[in-house]
Amino acid sequence: MVAFALWLICGAASSQTEAPQPGALPILTTAQSVHSLPPKEAGRHYPVHLLAVVTYYDPYIDPRHGALFVQDATGAVFVAVSARPILPIHAGSLVDLTGVSGPGDFGPVIARPRVLVVGESHVPAEAPRVSMAHLLTGVEDAQWVEVEGLVHSVVESGSNVTIGMMISDGPLTAITVKENGVDYSKLVDAKVRIHGNAVIGSDGFGYEFVGGRHEKVPQIGKTVIEDDVEIGAGTTIDRARFGRTVVGEGTKIDNLVQIGHNVIIGRHCILCAQVGISGSVVIEDYVVLAGQVGVGGHITIGRGVKAAGQTGITSDLPAASSVFGTPAV
Repeated sequence: MVAFALWLICGAASSQTEAPQPGALPILTTAQSVHSLPPKEAGRHYPVHLLAVVTYYDPYIDPRHGALFVQDATGAVFVAVSARPILPIHAGSLVDLTGVSGPGDFGPVIARPRVLVVGESHVPAEAPRVSMAHLLTGVEDAQWVEVEGLVHSVVESGSNVTIGMMISDGPLTAITVKENGVDYSKLVDAKVRIHGNAVIGSDGFGYEFVGGRHEKVPQIGKTVIEDDVEIGAGTTIDRARFGRTVVGEGTKIDNLVQIGHNVIIGRHCILCAQVGISGSVVIEDYVVLAGQVGVGGHITIGRGVKAAGQTGITSDLPAASSVFGTPAV
């Protein structure tokens, strides 16, 4: 199962880097140069120093070690980090990595790493969709990929969620870090396609001004994603303050879309890149919002509305209307 590639790659690793001796092996400076080593060569502990972007980090998956994947312009590689301390990194963190090569269990890895955050970047916006047969060849080990299939089981355990799904040519198991406020049971029997670094059920943005300062309002609701929804890379869907944030059946969401808490999106809507939807908005079925449309809070957009790019919507819109400009007309 693909999920095992996340937690069987190698055992716990020290955070110390093995310094190369004078006249020793050359320093490897790309992910591809590490990942392409034959197992015996990787076991010689080539020194590694590269600048890369974090694509996945899970410190909870195994008490012996965490799971860290990084990518640069040449490819991707697994980094054998210790389970503790939890590192201040996330998908999109730009890190300076030093360590040594190791053979791993599925392919060469970076062992005994030292991880230094040097900035913020982004994960790849696009990922190749792959089949089970292709995954089993091993050529995509540690790489950034996309799968589509029907979810048949969801198991929550500690800080992780295990999702069992059937893709076009076989069963696949995926493991991810659990997001607070997400009702994962709603995924069962759903056909889903989720791109890299989408965040579902993130903390809603709610504050009250008390005693001269902004105090956080707890967001304790849920996020519901219905059947046949597509969620693009870098999209964030906030969980509700109370109740639910909902994305309706068949809705397609592009990259870099922000959906606020308690938003209700109907069926078969289209939200293009960089759309921003404020909290408690109701979007009825078959609405199309073009790129960079902004929607103010607590309004209703009627069934079949179409909004042109960069439209600013600040009040209710009747069904089947077409609007453009700011404010929308």
